[in-house]
Amino acid sequence: MHPADDAYRPDIDGLRAVAVLAVVAFHAFPRWLPGGYVGVDVFFVISGYLISSQLMAEAASGHLSFSGFYARRIRRIFPALIVVLTAVAIAGWWLLLPPEWQELRKHIGASAIFANNIVLWSESGYFDVAADLKPLLHLWSLGVEEQFYLIWPMLIWWWRREGRWPAAIAVLVALSFAINVATVTAGAADAAFYLPHTRLWQLGAGAWLAALARGGKTMPSWITRRLYRSPSADSDRHVANVMSVAGLLLILLTFVTLSRAEAAYPGWPALAPTLGAALVIAAGSGAVLNRAWLSMRPMVFVGLISYPLYLWHWPILSFLQITEQGDVSRPLKAAAIAASVILASITYLFIERPARRYLTPATLDRVVPLIGSMAAIGMVMEVAITTDWLTPPARTALQIDLPVRSDLNTSVCRKRYPGLGEYCQQFHPDLIVKTALLGDSHAAHFMPGLGNLLKLKGETLVHLGQTGCPPLIGIERLNQTGDDRCTRVNRAVIDAVLADKAIVNVWLSFRGAVAVSGISREGGGESELFRLVDGSATNEEAIHTALRSTITELQSGGKHVGVFLQVPELGFRPDQCTGRPFSLAHGPARVPCAIPRAQVLERQAVYRSLIEAMKKEFGITVYDPMPALCDDAACHAVADGHVLYFDDNHLGVFGSNWALRLF
Repeated sequence: MHPADDAYRPDIDGLRAVAVLAVVAFHAFPRWLPGGYVGVDVFFVISGYLISSQLMAEAASGHLSFSGFYARRIRRIFPALIVVLTAVAIAGWWLLLPPEWQELRKHIGASAIFANNIVLWSESGYFDVAADLKPLLHLWSLGVEEQFYLIWPMLIWWWRREGRWPAAIAVLVALSFAINVATVTAGAADAAFYLPHTRLWQLGAGAWLAALARGGKTMPSWITRRLYRSPSADSDRHVANVMSVAGLLLILLTFVTLSRAEAAYPGWPALAPTLGAALVIAAGSGAVLNRAWLSMRPMVFVGLISYPLYLWHWPILSFLQITEQGDVSRPLKAAAIAASVILASITYLFIERPARRYLTPATLDRVVPLIGSMAAIGMVMEVAITTDWLTPPARTALQIDLPVRSDLNTSVCRKRYPGLGEYCQQFHPDLIVKTALLGDSHAAHFMPGLGNLLKLKGETLVHLGQTGCPPLIGIERLNQTGDDRCTRVNRAVIDAVLADKAIVNVWLSFRGAVAVSGISREGGGESELFRLVDGSATNEEAIHTALRSTITELQSGGKHVGVFLQVPELGFRPDQCTGRPFSLAHGPARVPCAIPRAQVLERQAVYRSLIEAMKKEFGITVYDPMPALCDDAACHAVADGHVLYFDDNHLGVFGSNWALRLF
């Protein structure tokens, strides 16, 4: 029997429940379920199967209507999304500081045209806002799905002969998976995570199952014919039961064992949940776990509300992370999940279901109000972005500093410096470049201050480097892929600077306390491991040797070499300096907004002694921002009525100028 003709499959709604519950649990309690985020991968397979089944049935009968298909998608997706986007906009206007609102309105506008995944990808990098501070981060997956469905009906129509579908889809799936793995291996995991062509294979896996079933085949029967000499209905059921159990085990084991912090995702690790979801679907509704567990009424109900639950849960958790300054208690998170379930149930019962009844049969004429409402959201956000209309008033005395610009790899810069590296920014496009600033984001945040000083002399600077990479030749960053390993990109950056005779001054800057200690956060936590290429030196020894080699080579090339020492790491969020317009648990702004100077010096002691040794040996210039940021007792995050930082370890635009005022 063809999928389109099959009776409703409650087990697929149960599988939706497994996926959404895993995503919600991961977002609320990531340590409890470190791989729960792959529930989205399960959603992709389910969507590919169900939507393709319907499209193939219509194409086979000769009644495939593009307008009807898109009307059904609009009827399914738009009602709940319009409500959630509107609620997020209202909440954001009241709860956020002006710079935060400016970020949110861009994501609302992008989500209204299903392009938030592209925007999020363009923002990814070291200067990106933390994921849990983006209330619409989760809508990247909706963007991927809808971009897929822009072209999928046309492809199904083009391959109208049913016999072509399995082979054609298999080729697309294999090609997309190969691109996905290659993209991750090249060090562009963010691109592989957010972009549609590297996720097509997961939607395509579900579509392939639908195509296989259209040919009158089922996966259990296909396997049975190869395992048994005399296939029977009992053997089909046995194989289906094994597939059901194996598929769910794959999914559940991935939830428990996979961690995005440790695995470059999607890549190869994404194969497990995708294959698991495909096995469960292919097993059929009669398989033991599908029938006994996934088809239970509570599971089916959660599956029915899975879409609005997915839409609601993340904005609520994200707004709590913002208003509570990252300190959200477990009871508060539990209350947020309960509120999400209630809102999702209300949305399903009183918005989604009535909309489907009213808009049946679906035609584009009937969904015009939904299209108009979504277009209005996008247009309002676009006007707000271009005119600063709807910008909330400054509800706190201080504002978080603006981040330095993050238009990485600009065409003007890359045309002149055709090397490798994520960063290539020329501060002023029309002035002569005599200075190069090399390093990661801890070099980039000195750009505004140094650029404005050089502008007074009629000069400018270029910043070259790679995220997380000290700009030193001969070192490699462990547990990374592609250019994030640092070796290749650092060599290319140094070569580019040496080849440019106009560049006289070269400043090196990086997060030195991390590079020499291997500890990303004071008091432990994440680690950054560096070693000499083909060597076994520790972080400190590796950085020391690589720094000597880099300075030697630059000076031999006629460059004047300097080092910007690292700024103090705050250890707290800068919105603690401003206070919040609303918070359940946090009171007034932190006073004083500072950390002890002795604590900073202790954290940077080894790194500072290393740079001092380089100064004595090579005569390099060293600029220390601490005198501009610290007094005898403390290092301050606020000065002259401004917050100097935009996160806990990067200067903002005002902070950059303030830190270099003694340059």
